[in-house]
Amino acid sequence: MAKKRSTAPARPMKRAAPRKQNVSPLQWWRGDDHASYDTVALREALRQIWVLAYPDAPAAIAGDEAVAVRIGLHVYADAGAPAWLVDWAGSLLLLATLNGSLTAAVVLIHLRRGARGARAATARRRRAS
Repeated sequence: MAKKRSTAPARPMKRAAPRKQNVSPLQWWRGDDHASYDTVALREALRQIWVLAYPDAPAAIAGDEAVAVRIGLHVYADAGAPAWLVDWAGSLLLLATLNGSLTAAVVLIHLRRGARGARAATARRRRAS
């Protein structure tokens, strides 16, 4: 016996909103919904990484916005910085921004634009070669 097919038009599927639980806290700085992030989880993720080039990073994690901004600017200026270091510095800036630092917010915006620009430039170089 053949099954009857529905003649009703197909309804478009609703896209579920992306869930933050599936994204590492070190990648939150790339998103836009900063108001709903958990500073405790972000701080704990940052504490698990020790970068020898920045021995004063624990001060930034503890809330020193000047150190976070200095590290963010240093990484932003380094065109060859690896992606994990950019994520780490962006997360430091996000933490300072969530704690109320407007300076860190401005540097975070520039770091985000620089990270996007670097990815686009790399893609253009790969296509050209």
